[in-house]
Amino acid sequence: MSEPSQPIPPNPEDFGLTADRLQFFGSHEAARNTHSSWLLIVACLCVLGAAYVGSRSPTPILNVGSILIGCLAAWGLFASAREALTDWIKVNRRKRARDYQQFLSFQAADIKYREEISATYARREEEHALHKRLEREEWQLRKDKARRQAAWWRSLSGHQFEKELYEVFKLRGYDVRLTGFRGADRGIDMVIKARQKTIIVQCKAHRHYLSAGPVRELYGTLIHEKEQGRASEAWLVSATGFYSGAKDFAFGKPIRLLTILEILEKHEVHFL
Repeated sequence: MSEPSQPIPPNPEDFGLTADRLQFFGSHEAARNTHSSWLLIVACLCVLGAAYVGSRSPTPILNVGSILIGCLAAWGLFASAREALTDWIKVNRRKRARDYQQFLSFQAADIKYREEISATYARREEEHALHKRLEREEWQLRKDKARRQAAWWRSLSGHQFEKELYEVFKLRGYDVRLTGFRGADRGIDMVIKARQKTIIVQCKAHRHYLSAGPVRELYGTLIHEKEQGRASEAWLVSATGFYSGAKDFAFGKPIRLLTILEILEKHEVHFL
């Protein structure tokens, strides 16, 4: 997914403005607004206080407080008006400067740049949300596909499971053959030859997880085949999965515990 192009901020020099001139035009705005706002708030509070005291005074003597507050209010209003007049004079002086139009052009370009930055971030957030949604949908599709595959493999009989797994290994390019050999309490369903190794494979189409018992049986078969020089490792393939006891027993031994979904998801099963 391509990233949105980043807007380039305007350069004052492209508008014929130096840093000092830019500060000359722009520095008064925030200070003027702040000072005028605070003085206006003070004046309003003074007027409200004077009106409140005047209305609550029982005797003329107490009206002195309201008079003082009224004076403060008048002073605040006068100061605010004087500040506004001073700023008006400064603004008009700046407007009469020869490069004021360049400043206005730069100011418009800066506003447009900030709007483009906001739009870029908004598009980036939208694309990120879309990417996450597509990832969730893809993950859900893979999960549903795996669930359907697992249900189909669990529906097979033991013999069908062996044949289908044999076809999967053949399509992957393995040198594999079905054995049909069965021994007492153990079995070898197929043999794979690859990379100068011989792997005996046992399939379990059980609908429940496998315990350590089948792993012990396969390990006994592997030891016997190793003594005869006919195997180097063993794979136990389950249609469902394995309990922790089976995994603990196989740990450190040349035995791979694989589920059919793991085999289907991997292009190649690594050898021990």
